[in-house]
Amino acid sequence: MILLNDCARSILYYIHMCIIGGMNQRWAEVMKYEPEMMQRQVINGFTASIGALFPNPIVAVMCMLEVANMKTMHSEYMRTLVQATIGACSSFASFFWLKDESYFPFNPLALTYSFKSGDMSKAVLIGIVCAFLGVVHIVITGGVKKTFTLLGSRIRNEKIRLVVLPMFGGLIVGLIAILSPLTLGSGSKQTQPMISGVMRGEFGYDIMFVAALMKSFSSAVSIHSGFVGGTIFPMVFIGVALGLGFYRLIDDPETLPLLLSVGCFMAGIPACICPIPFTIVLMITFSFQLGAYQATPIFVAAISSHLTTCGCGLLLKLLRL
Repeated sequence: MILLNDCARSILYYIHMCIIGGMNQRWAEVMKYEPEMMQRQVINGFTASIGALFPNPIVAVMCMLEVANMKTMHSEYMRTLVQATIGACSSFASFFWLKDESYFPFNPLALTYSFKSGDMSKAVLIGIVCAFLGVVHIVITGGVKKTFTLLGSRIRNEKIRLVVLPMFGGLIVGLIAILSPLTLGSGSKQTQPMISGVMRGEFGYDIMFVAALMKSFSSAVSIHSGFVGGTIFPMVFIGVALGLGFYRLIDDPETLPLLLSVGCFMAGIPACICPIPFTIVLMITFSFQLGAYQATPIFVAAISSHLTTCGCGLLLKLLRL
């Protein structure tokens, strides 16, 4: 009897997928979409139909990304995927053999929280907030870039310019580090002490917000004064600091759990400009050893943030300024 019920559910779900896919295809025909857009509509329908099948919607999206349009993309896609997997696994195995852990180790605090249906709506709101806070970071970075460009144009001797700009940038970063020591480095080593300090009540929201702002300035100065470094991990740190700050500001674990706040801001800030939401979400999920339910709001926050800045053209308008 149980087997028959399972078979019946499988058949009904297959019919459901076919109906949704067929409806999207018919809609595309009525709207006279181009073949590529029509194919996308069908894929979107299938993705929506299996969204509730897995304990996390990211699985459905990844599934469609990997199986869609296999006729034209399978060969090159799989060749690249296999080569990248070999390289990544070899690197991971070698480093793990030497140090017995990855470069960014698992979160030793073992944070968790009880997922609720309302957390999805909270994640959308956090994603929108992250988008606008990410825009602030972009504005700061743009202002610092113009300042150093103007300063460099005043120094005609190239050799002197190559020395003065890094010295000036180093001075600024050093002063910022004195005011806010948490901004030193990539931020990977500060995450655990920051979370522990907030949990013990040692850090208030003001300290966290100042750390996020100072990190934005210091990373922008570093990038545009000649230092070598990237933009993603500083933005991840900014997200952690903002998540902890809002957690302390609201000060109600039932309304905004610590892990929900940190995880969503940690994903939403870099995702607002970086088109790698899956990488960001998986990095956070694996780092904090989250379950499927706990990772769902983080995925929603990342997509909401990116959609707010890039989907409506806000980021493109800022870049044209």
